[in-house]
Amino acid sequence: MVFSKLLRWASAITLLVLALIGTFSALKQIDQEQAKLYTPKALTVITSSETGEQSTTIRSLPYLFQNKASELRAHRVTFEFNPAIDDRPTANLALFSPQIIHGGDFYINGHWFFGIPASTPSIRHTWYSPLLAPIPQDLLLSDQINRIEIRFHSYQRGFVVPSVYVGPLSIVHALHSKYIFISNTLAQASNIFCWIVGLFMLSLWFTTRSGSLFAYSGGATILWATLFTLALTPELDLAFWREWRFLLYISTGGLVLLMSLFLIEYAEVRLSRHVRRLMVLSTLGVPMLFLILGAQIEYWLDVYWTGLVIFLYVISIVILLSRKYRNMDAITWVLLGYSIIATLCAYHDYGVQAGPLIENHGALLELGVPSLLIEPIFLTHFTLPVLLIIVGAILLRVHASNVLAIENANETLEVELIKRERELECAHAEQRIVIADNAMTEERNRILQDIHDGLGSRLVNLLLQARTGQITIKNLPIDLQACLEDLRLIVSGQFLGDVSFKDALEEFCKRAVHSLRGVGVLLTYEIEHFDSEHLSPQTTIHTLRIIQEMLTNTIKHSHATECKIRVSDTGSELKICVQDNGVGFDVDTDTFLMKRGMLGIHKRIKELNAESKLTSDASGTRLDLIIKTSKS
Repeated sequence: MVFSKLLRWASAITLLVLALIGTFSALKQIDQEQAKLYTPKALTVITSSETGEQSTTIRSLPYLFQNKASELRAHRVTFEFNPAIDDRPTANLALFSPQIIHGGDFYINGHWFFGIPASTPSIRHTWYSPLLAPIPQDLLLSDQINRIEIRFHSYQRGFVVPSVYVGPLSIVHALHSKYIFISNTLAQASNIFCWIVGLFMLSLWFTTRSGSLFAYSGGATILWATLFTLALTPELDLAFWREWRFLLYISTGGLVLLMSLFLIEYAEVRLSRHVRRLMVLSTLGVPMLFLILGAQIEYWLDVYWTGLVIFLYVISIVILLSRKYRNMDAITWVLLGYSIIATLCAYHDYGVQAGPLIENHGALLELGVPSLLIEPIFLTHFTLPVLLIIVGAILLRVHASNVLAIENANETLEVELIKRERELECAHAEQRIVIADNAMTEERNRILQDIHDGLGSRLVNLLLQARTGQITIKNLPIDLQACLEDLRLIVSGQFLGDVSFKDALEEFCKRAVHSLRGVGVLLTYEIEHFDSEHLSPQTTIHTLRIIQEMLTNTIKHSHATECKIRVSDTGSELKICVQDNGVGFDVDTDTFLMKRGMLGIHKRIKELNAESKLTSDASGTRLDLIIKTSKS
């Protein structure tokens, strides 16, 4: 584990060192080729505006003229060179500038030889590209000093007189190709890459709605690409200059705000609401003043406000370092190093815009700083692809951590699930025991209740009749037969099991036919074929007891000779009809024993939640019973 960590660190440091060595070698090679060119030392710059002309003599380039606001200006830059004196061949010479910025016309010894579109009162032209202008050989003076004049037209707050060189076309062409790759090809590829990756990050954040790092990095990338797309616009209709300038300020402020929030979020620092509001106000609120005051505060925003928001980014770097210095990993070190380099590039671009870098150009060259790094070329956007790679690594690590956390959670959940399943099995086993005990208790209580309500009650009545001498020999067999039927029902109810309602009813009716025939009553029954599997055993017991009680009343009280039982099924209702041809009775005035029997019937009807209708007159007694079934 330790060896793997050391290997990763060694690989990262090696790649960083190789990248730095390769970059500085390429920059030094450019300087060596550039040193082969003739560099003018004394130049005259004449600046023309509505207030008049101003002539300035300068010793080295580039040079910056600072203005308070953007306006259309004309500039004439003149310098002289003598190829013969400098031992330079006059054949195939060319004029070269690393970044020309302003358009205009080029003259040698009073003759025009090259031109690029320049700014006009209605269109602003800027050329953030290197210049290669071949000098016609027939216009050169081989035996005296040659005079080159460049007439620029610009619409900007600051006018940069770019560095210019004269030398052999072959060397200039090689330099021009390298600067074209850096200024145009690499910059455009970087911007396109930023648009694609930024939109991908934002879409990922919108889809998942998780991880503010996605939102901050994606938003910052989009603003970064927007900022440099606007800044490097080659042609602008001046009717939209105010809106264009405002968008530049808003993009700059939003970029710094989101990048600062990204670093602070990565440092796991929670900012208060007031601090966040102050950050938003300083980065996005201040540029709103440009919509009100316009060009009056352009210089103030360029010089002071821009420096302030870059300093805000520096503070976020300090916060990251202060929170992570104790447990800095490789990615955090790389992010910190990148942030420092990006800050230096941002201050480089700020120095180009505000002037200090150009003013100290010569001193920095003497210190050995590569010339490309101190040319008025914006460098910050070249650092963005590196940021995207770092952010990608961070997000991949976050994703890997989330996946690992999910796997650990799944393992924990699986262990807990097995534990819960075992507990559930034990609980189910205990529940089955309890259910079995409850079922046995319930069945025991049912049997006791049936004995109490049926057989026991009849035996008590017979005992009372025997003690009081009211029992008759004629009714004794009937009463004993009823007790026997009660006993059968109790026993059959206990062992019904899978016996259906229809089978139990038919068996009951068959026994009842023989029992009633012995007392002179003809019993007939009609049971339609129906599906009775959905009827519970309890329903079967209650129904059989109701029919039994009706038959007992028929034998004992009605003096009937015939009795009929009809059972039919309508699909949702079970209809049962018990009818005899006896003398009938009056429920309200009949004997106590008769009332007691009907009370038992009504009690069981209530248990079944059924509907019933009892009618009795001189032609006989009829009970209609309707039982709601659970069948759909």
